[in-house]
Amino acid sequence: MFRIFTKILIFSLILNQFKIFGQSSESITPDIEIGINVFSYLHNLIGFNDAFGYKEEFVPRYFDGLSFKFVRNKFQYRFDFSYYKYHNQYTLSKCIYVADFDEKVDGIFRRFNIIPGIEKDFLDYRIQPHIFIGINFCYTIYSGVFHTYSTLWGWDTGHKFNIKTPGIGLLISPGIRLKINDKISMIFESSLVINNNIKKTYKKDIITLEKFEFKINPIETLGINYRFDLK
Repeated sequence: MFRIFTKILIFSLILNQFKIFGQSSESITPDIEIGINVFSYLHNLIGFNDAFGYKEEFVPRYFDGLSFKFVRNKFQYRFDFSYYKYHNQYTLSKCIYVADFDEKVDGIFRRFNIIPGIEKDFLDYRIQPHIFIGINFCYTIYSGVFHTYSTLWGWDTGHKFNIKTPGIGLLISPGIRLKINDKISMIFESSLVINNNIKKTYKKDIITLEKFEFKINPIETLGINYRFDLK
């Protein structure tokens, strides 16, 4: 819990610095902006286990999120919502060398995210850099079946697993906006994600979910935004 409170405190201090140094005398009409995340290339959070690393380091996702922004004075008060899942299936001996044991895993990884935060724009050109900082509230479900193999007994009959855990973390996402016109923009963002799952759960030390995640995602968001005037 101390780590969680520390992250929230750091997040609050960062936002406070944005407010001090980012104020603008320019008066901008309040607008609302809705975005659709078309493509993501995210770090794979499920591997063989903590010792052997990942089957695939990154996982592509399509149409997995929405964002809502309230724009005023170049600050966008933003809420991101995303849900993504992927099929994780592998046989350990096909990925690494094994001597006298093996395993097969067939599971589905799901994660729900709600991320409130503040987005700050820099400059006012057709290509506009920005940064989004938000608190990530997430819920993870990882379920499936795994089999173990030994030279004495062969393959076992399989064991079901069902991991469920809430989490909280910090997302820092720098990006670039390309303005197509006054209403439509294309958005590209990468991200640094620091997340703490409330508990680390496992099944016989084979199926694991990291308690603490520190990941860099090359493409957090590649999407399209549309702005509505609130006049």
